[in-house]
Amino acid sequence: MRKKIVAGNWKCNTTVQEGVELAKAVNELVDKSGVKNVVVVLGTPFTHLTSVVAAIDTKLVGVAAQNCAAEAKGAFTGEVSAAMVKSTGAQYVILGHSERREYYGETSDSLNKKVALAIASGLTPIYCCGEALAIREANNQNEYVKTQLDETIFNLGAEDFSKLAIAYEPIWAIGTGVTASTAQAQEMLAYIRGLIAQTGVKSASVPYTWVKRARGKSKNSFISLIDQAINGFVSTSRVPARLALLGGFILSFLGVAYALFTLFLVLTSEGSAPVGIPTIIVGIFLMGGVQLLFLGLIGEYILSIHGQVRRTPPMFEIECINFEEKNV
Repeated sequence: MRKKIVAGNWKCNTTVQEGVELAKAVNELVDKSGVKNVVVVLGTPFTHLTSVVAAIDTKLVGVAAQNCAAEAKGAFTGEVSAAMVKSTGAQYVILGHSERREYYGETSDSLNKKVALAIASGLTPIYCCGEALAIREANNQNEYVKTQLDETIFNLGAEDFSKLAIAYEPIWAIGTGVTASTAQAQEMLAYIRGLIAQTGVKSASVPYTWVKRARGKSKNSFISLIDQAINGFVSTSRVPARLALLGGFILSFLGVAYALFTLFLVLTSEGSAPVGIPTIIVGIFLMGGVQLLFLGLIGEYILSIHGQVRRTPPMFEIECINFEEKNV
């Protein structure tokens, strides 16, 4: 069954006390929701990890660090190793985030080290990739993302590769007022899936992901976004509508086929057109088919309007919800 992740990146926001209260509120929300197929992950600052892990049920809500060091240990003042993150009880770590690449000069070499150390420490890396606006406008996004992956996680073996999640970040849609559509995300994901297939050594269980950003400017708005994301994942399925469409097509086809067969018999014989049971059968097939087609189309239309169905790749889906203001 497809595994879905709602990941909330707190960035450089909240004190420990504020973070614990927020984590408790999210934990309560997830507990009440009763959702079984959605994993909620909170990406907290390093200072919060131990306290947040202790304050929530980590079977309901996962905890992620927003980064880890490229070294296992040593004289690296200010750094936090993957093993240290794991020792707090956190299960995930966000790596390659666009802000880390842009503001702190993270390179493919350093990210290769971080990913390897995270996996070795038992953490699940949420590996970010994506292009900026200038690259998107130049229509070079595919080549750019390919390079990001070729230089890093595509160097992993199948076993390690299956232990991470790839998160596509449409950086050009962050803080620009432009929204990345589902179709645009799916186009990139299809391209990434193709790249993974070409490697020939990657596990079929590899998680494919995309990131949809939303800004939470306060504790309540953040919780509301988490709630909306969870509800979005468990919303109405398209299966009934699709089955109605399929059934309608089949019945309509059978009705038309039977009618043509009956007409053929009439044209190739000297008798009159058959009536009774054959005519009733044709009518039932055609009427039933038309009704099912109508119901299926209505169902598709309603689901499309409400945007309740996410056309997503298999295994993992990440909805990344960020704090953008310090006043939370």
